[in-house]
Amino acid sequence: MAGEITFTPVAADHVAVARGSFRLAMRRRRFLVRIAAILVIGAGVGWFLGTLDRPADRWWWFLFGTAAAAGWLCVILLGTYLLIPRRATRLFRQHRTLDQPFRFVWDETGVTFGSPSGSSNLQWDQYHSWFENDRLFAFGLNEQPFHWAPKSAMTDAQAADLRATVATSGLLVR
Repeated sequence: MAGEITFTPVAADHVAVARGSFRLAMRRRRFLVRIAAILVIGAGVGWFLGTLDRPADRWWWFLFGTAAAAGWLCVILLGTYLLIPRRATRLFRQHRTLDQPFRFVWDETGVTFGSPSGSSNLQWDQYHSWFENDRLFAFGLNEQPFHWAPKSAMTDAQAADLRATVATSGLLVR
């Protein structure tokens, strides 16, 4: 249960990490509480507008306020998701240290991740979270920055080994 890969990051990997991070953020309790608060505010505004109209129409205004808040939330979240590639690609180009070879080594104790600019050696329990998507494995240092290992640099056996190693490490998918 140990492996090593070397890769040079590409913008598509950075986009995949950003999209995965966005999806993780949308599942956090804090995000769901904010969504609920916005819907309650929308319902409250609708209820208030309903008090200005006939009492029989108050419920329609309440539903309208809730639906309007939900609609705007969908527009904002979809817009944010659709703009992730543009933003992630721009940030990737600005981050000059990503344009060099990286080395990703794992075993049952943790990960060594590094490049000619620097390296880190972390135990599995020092990572905050991890996720896997069709392009890569990403390991969160906190809610935003990630170490990642692209699947394009791995054999199928290495990907299966990394998956099994992470599963036995107890690191949570968040």
